[in-house]
Amino acid sequence: DGIIRRHMGEWLKDHEGEEFEIRTHLRDMNLMTSQEVFVGPYLDDPETKRKFTEGYLAMTEAFLAFPLCFPGTTVWKGRQGRKFVMKTLETCAKRAKVYIKEGGEPRCLLDFWTQKCLEEIKEAEEAGTPPPRHTSDYWMADAILLFLFASQDASSASLTWTVALMADHPEILARVRAEQYKVRGKDLERVIDGELMNELTFTRQVVKEILRYRAPAPMVPQMTYSNYKLTEDYTLPKGTLVFPSVNAACLQDFTDATSFDPDRFGEHRKEDIVHAKNYLVFGAGPHYCVGKEYAINQLVTFLSLLSTNCDWSRRRTEKSDLWQYLPTIYPHDTYITLNKRTDHKAGVAKVIDPHRK
Repeated sequence: DGIIRRHMGEWLKDHEGEEFEIRTHLRDMNLMTSQEVFVGPYLDDPETKRKFTEGYLAMTEAFLAFPLCFPGTTVWKGRQGRKFVMKTLETCAKRAKVYIKEGGEPRCLLDFWTQKCLEEIKEAEEAGTPPPRHTSDYWMADAILLFLFASQDASSASLTWTVALMADHPEILARVRAEQYKVRGKDLERVIDGELMNELTFTRQVVKEILRYRAPAPMVPQMTYSNYKLTEDYTLPKGTLVFPSVNAACLQDFTDATSFDPDRFGEHRKEDIVHAKNYLVFGAGPHYCVGKEYAINQLVTFLSLLSTNCDWSRRRTEKSDLWQYLPTIYPHDTYITLNKRTDHKAGVAKVIDPHRK
């Protein structure tokens, strides 16, 4: 909540009333959110944090580059960035263990996990056995890096789609605002916590539809470790690398699947339950994404705050309906004109023409 408000204020300060491409701004906001949630208190040196962010972005760019790792190439820079990020996260893990041992209260995901790791280390010492591998500083850093990567690119894409689709569907944005004013109208400055989010049912439906309509991760490769019966007529042999299309799955069986329709997740239709096997935004089965609620809650918070604090319009171009793969799916362009919203009357939603220049 605090990070979103701070970044939103900076956008208005720097760009209010003028057109700008918002994608990189949303990526930077989300990068800050991920860092704060997972290791926030331990990235307290500004220079280290700057290099950490640069290293992480170099890693992401390396995924999209030609796979040639020589000094100066994008892949080489990504590898160097990963080394710095891992070294920094190992230091974070060391500091977290000291902090928790001294009785500190958890302030981020790493702290909570460190509590559990210290318990496991103590149990191993009492049993005279080596501590579990995952409790070492290196492997804790490796797992945190995985969390950071999983929470960053897909959520950045979904944040961008949220801005674009709400500009393209002002009638849906109007309903989001109406709910916000009904639930939060008496105190728009109140922090959006879990209790408040439980009351924002339509806003949550909109977020779930954004994720279905434009699933950010187009595929999640899987390996078969035994023969797997895919259909009545075909069995995947052991050792097969499978690339399921998440986007295709999210268009199967749903009512008028190519239309943007948040009501499909409402109380009367419940298509997220009826067609749960096709709602593969977060995967399914034992590999179901553990960050599902985190991602949805972040998007609900973002849409809630943006809708009540800002008006925005999107200039569409001949490429606006195309997608970019970076390496998750983004709109090809998101040229936004943003203004501070002053109409805060409960139940009133000022709708901006999405095609206004």
